[in-house]
Amino acid sequence: MTRTDVEQAETRRQSAEVALTQARATLAASEAQFRAVIGEDPTHLVMPAALPGLPSSMPQAMKTAIQSNPQLAQMRETKSATQADVETARSQWGPQIQVQGTFGTIGPGAPFRGREYGEQVTGTVSLVQPIYNGGLYNSQIRQARDKDEQAHQNVEQARRSALQDVVTYWNAVENGLQAIRAGQAEVRSGETTLKGYQLEYGYGLRSTTDVLYADQNLRSAQVELATSQHDTIVAQAQLLAAIGHLQAQDLIPNVHSYDAEAQLRHARTRDWEPLQAPLAALDRAGW
Repeated sequence: MTRTDVEQAETRRQSAEVALTQARATLAASEAQFRAVIGEDPTHLVMPAALPGLPSSMPQAMKTAIQSNPQLAQMRETKSATQADVETARSQWGPQIQVQGTFGTIGPGAPFRGREYGEQVTGTVSLVQPIYNGGLYNSQIRQARDKDEQAHQNVEQARRSALQDVVTYWNAVENGLQAIRAGQAEVRSGETTLKGYQLEYGYGLRSTTDVLYADQNLRSAQVELATSQHDTIVAQAQLLAAIGHLQAQDLIPNVHSYDAEAQLRHARTRDWEPLQAPLAALDRAGW
């Protein structure tokens, strides 16, 4: 063994210590992020081979994204709200009908004689039609239409973004799977090379530097394989998020999750009034 071999080994050791320090810092940051999201410290974590619910083809992924992409669904709901605002602004021009009725008895308060009391029914019907408003209603209608047009453009933009995300993340998953296969082959080759160098080193056919290089190449291949596996899982999660299937019930079966539909039905029926249904029907009919 020469002085050069010793210095090269020392260099490799210093590089390994730097890499170890960086890995510990990254691990601490990842644990803190895990604790912030999950609420507890990570214990026994396992790298999954793949996430469930991945589409079988890109056309299927695009079709699912059009139906279930969360950003696109949000823009569609906003479009429905702006359309309702247009109808509300237009309704300011329409006539308003007010109906009021009373029923009771009438008679002297004192002395009280029940036979002298009579029944009385009164009712009024008012029709109000705006005539002059100084252009206020027209401006409100134009403003509502502008917002509705902007919402329509946002829906189209969200649709295009959803399709773009599907294509991007689908290709990322495909490239990641290829990188994993290549990384696995590289690790197997590195393991075979290191074993051969170690045997040849025992017979004096290889130097310490050769063994160190072989070991370094193997570790680098293992790190690259782990990175490819990580990037592929992240790309799969991003693809599932783009198609709207990154939900707890999609990833973990038989898990209790938040039911948004039930909460919406509860909000709609809260403080329900008897006349709410017929009045809502009249409102939808254009009154």
